Amino acid sequence: TQLDQVDLPLELPGPVEEQNADGNTAAHYTTVSDAVANASADYTVVVGDGEYREQGAQIGAPSNGVTIQAASGASPVLNISGSNYLDLGGSDGATVDGLTFEGDSQNVIAIEDSGSLNASITNNEFINFSSGGSDVISLAPGDNNEEELEISENIFSGTIDTDAINIDVGNTADGDSVTLSGNTITLAGDHNAINLRNSTGTNNGDADISLQNNDIDGDGNDATGIAVATNDLIAGNIDIEGGTIDDVGVGVDASNNNIGDFLNVTDVTLRNVSQGTPVGVDLTGALGSATVNIDGLDVDSSSSATAVSVDDDTADVYLTGSTINDTDTGVLIDDVNNEIVINESNTISHA
Repeated sequence: TQLDQVDLPLELPGPVEEQNADGNTAAHYTTVSDAVANASADYTVVVGDGEYREQGAQIGAPSNGVTIQAASGASPVLNISGSNYLDLGGSDGATVDGLTFEGDSQNVIAIEDSGSLNASITNNEFINFSSGGSDVISLAPGDNNEEELEISENIFSGTIDTDAINIDVGNTADGDSVTLSGNTITLAGDHNAINLRNSTGTNNGDADISLQNNDIDGDGNDATGIAVATNDLIAGNIDIEGGTIDDVGVGVDASNNNIGDFLNVTDVTLRNVSQGTPVGVDLTGALGSATVNIDGLDVDSSSSATAVSVDDDTADVYLTGSTINDTDTGVLIDDVNNEIVINESNTISHA
């Protein structure tokens, strides 16, 4: 029939309900972008089931305290091909919770931030962000306002461009707190899963950056699990704790950077670090007066890799309580001038 030839959804998505600060319904919309654009401070945008085709609909900074969340029991999908979607810049206390962002294999950013004061991005799924090298989530809070950023319990898959980054956090400042926890990232190209950076030639002060229990699957690509400010300067205090990084080229790359007061890598599991020139934890050229503490590192099934690599520019390194098995080199120490302590609590075998 003629209707069979018309490519329209059988059911419209929604509704999108806007609730005021008291939890009462303030308005209904057919698109998420319209609801967010019209929400007042501390409003909640409740997104009903269905697929929302939000192409070309970039949202500027939401009002302070706006929450964008899936309705109870709903699994809404926001198809955002055509342009970057949500910019949290200038917003204080925005929350994005329980949505699926579909990039349609295009050069778009799902959520960006050019200076928000606080933000929480939790329990979302990001699918098929690909060409052109845009990051999926790109946050750069900047100024000295003691921002708190949380990115937790999100799922990323299908990002394939070699320059794309799933989570990119940069330009943090004194007093900022950044937490990335419980995220699951499956890579489909040679890029970084998580990138911590700062603008080239600048120093980002004493931000506290915590990565907890993030699981990264490189899927056999020459990718990097966690990159600490590659080619830039970063002076945050960085804790990387728990989680598994599997099937990548480099597990944790902190090479050639100022890494602040300390970098702690604790109870991280590395498996199948075997692509390209594989290194489990790369500390070569890690400039500055930082202390690097590696405790409970578990490296296995990485027969061509170096588990930990340090050289004459590396900060003081302490390796304790770690198990390194089935690598080409356990710990590579090249012309070191600083203190490297590898105590008897470590087990290194088949290296």
